Amino acid sequence: MNTVSEIIKQFGDKAVLPASAVVEDKKQIIPWAPSLDIILGGGVPEGSWVTLTGEPKCGKTTTCLHFAAKAQKESNGSRNVYYLNIEGRLKPRDLNGIDGLDLDNIHVIGSYFDENDGKGRILSAEEYLQAGEHVIKNDPGCIVIIDSVSQLITEKEINSDVKELHRAPGAKLLSNFCKRMANVIPVNRNIVLAITHQIANVSGYGKSKVESGGRKIAYAVDIKLEAKRVEKWTTGKDDDYPVGQIVTWETHSTAIIAPGRKIASYIRYGNGIDETTEIIGLAIDTGFITKKGSWMTCSFMENHLDILGVEEWTEESERTCKAQGQEKIRNMLLENPLWLEALNNDIKEMLVG
Repeated sequence: MNTVSEIIKQFGDKAVLPASAVVEDKKQIIPWAPSLDIILGGGVPEGSWVTLTGEPKCGKTTTCLHFAAKAQKESNGSRNVYYLNIEGRLKPRDLNGIDGLDLDNIHVIGSYFDENDGKGRILSAEEYLQAGEHVIKNDPGCIVIIDSVSQLITEKEINSDVKELHRAPGAKLLSNFCKRMANVIPVNRNIVLAITHQIANVSGYGKSKVESGGRKIAYAVDIKLEAKRVEKWTTGKDDDYPVGQIVTWETHSTAIIAPGRKIASYIRYGNGIDETTEIIGLAIDTGFITKKGSWMTCSFMENHLDILGVEEWTEESERTCKAQGQEKIRNMLLENPLWLEALNNDIKEMLVG
């Protein structure tokens, strides 16, 4: 009996596979949002650890919940979503308005008020990570959102005096969790989205800000997104009343294509990621929507005359596909979902393949 046969006999038929099997293993890729899909090469593959980092209030939680809504779709496997509410700040406004988000199928794991004891039952870092490990092992393909790894606080820290200082016990626990889950996540095809914070680097060396949560997470990550810049998003001439914020994401690690790319994501207050606005921006950049001054024309419809219901592209057809201002062109596309679907497919075919 040769060496490979001995391993197969001891550990199972699939314990040893040719490297070609790794290449041929086509894991499902879950799309995220139009802009993010461009810099990720189409979306997030099953079995990935994703880290999102950036300044406070830059939209990390909203971006994760938007991904959860996509993962819940039947076309993406109708996946269960588990949200580790470590910070305890998940609010109705974070959940309401995100298109397609099934609130009844998001399982929020967190501290709670115990009516019998008349006081709060505060979950420790050990308990949060135990819960996370349990669902990863026992619900293959599920989505786990950790919000956030930076706020993990151990049982010892919870019960100690406030003046006592501890040397990053939460980060050590997370390190152990990453090691334990490193092989489970890809095998069970889960997706973990972990939010981290950027804190001041008091060492005096290197970057002015560093990520909290320990260094081990850097070795576990398949995809890492950093919010590099956040701007207020206004429409029209009224700069005092923003409708949302524009977040510039940069990839530091990716699972499909090369990292180091940047793209703007539009988060509309009360609605999450505004996919239609993102599609319009990408369409202008690629020429599918032509812009002259404030007027925009859905020129891509010249290649979709069947959807438009005409036999040829005429001046009348062009006028039908024209509007003044981004909000009006956005409304036009929302009122014509087949146009929007065709445009999104055209962009993906050009930029993603």
